[in-house]
Parts: sequence; structure tokens; C-alpha cells
Amino acid sequence: MLFAVVARCPVFGGKVASFDAAKAKAVPGVRDVFQFETSGRGASTTGGIAVLADNSWAAIQGRKALDVKWEEGPAANESSAELHKQFLANAAKPGKVVRNDGDADSALGPVRKKSKRSTSFPSLPTLAWSR
Repeated sequence: MLFAVVARCPVFGGKVASFDAAKAKAVPGVRDVFQFETSGRGASTTGGIAVLADNSWAAIQGRKALDVKWEEGPAANESSAELHKQFLANAAKPGKVVRNDGDADSALGPVRKKSKRSTSFPSLPTLAWSR
């Protein structure tokens, strides 16, 4: 049985510029190193460099030895604050009506007290990105 670890760009949409497979293959237990390209959309399809080894320790050490240089792409300068602004701007736009049952405006019209609240949650990391 072989173990594999993947080095992925720390910036979404980034790509491999270069890496040193020879350094990773010099780690005892590493069997192979290969690059794979992006296929489709989503965090698990972003491409990267796979290191195959006899055990997980060798695979992790091989990944550390890759000396990867990343082409980070247009998302390299994005920040949480800028994304938050984009989300608020998109939320302020009218949405697509998927279903229209009843008349909410006339049902809520005679209500004397109205309350408007806004809530946001921080983005939760769903994947551990490794350099």
C-alpha cells in the first residue's frame, strides 16, 4: 500500500509555477512525485503535486522537500475585508424570485413595529491548504 499527500496552492485558483521532484524523491520511502492539473470547479479539483510514498511520514517529508513555487493568480491580493464588501454588495441586489405565494407586502403592511437585523458569520475553513 502506498500513501499520498498533495501540495496545493494556498491561494484559490493558483497554479504550480515550478517544483523540485528530485528533492522529494531523495527522501527515503518516496516512490513517485507528479503534478496534476485543475479539473472542474471546487476546492478538491484545484490541481497540485502528489507525493506517493511507503508511509505517511515519508510522503509528508517528501512534500516538504518539493520547494514549490506558486503562480498565485488574480486572487492573491484578496482579503477577508474585500470579500465581505463584495458579499454585502451582492446581498443588496434584488434576488431571483423562485416562488411567489401570497402577498407578503400587504400582509406585513399593517404591522406597527418592524425589526430589521443583519447577521454575518466568519468564513470557516473547510480544507487544510498546505504549501
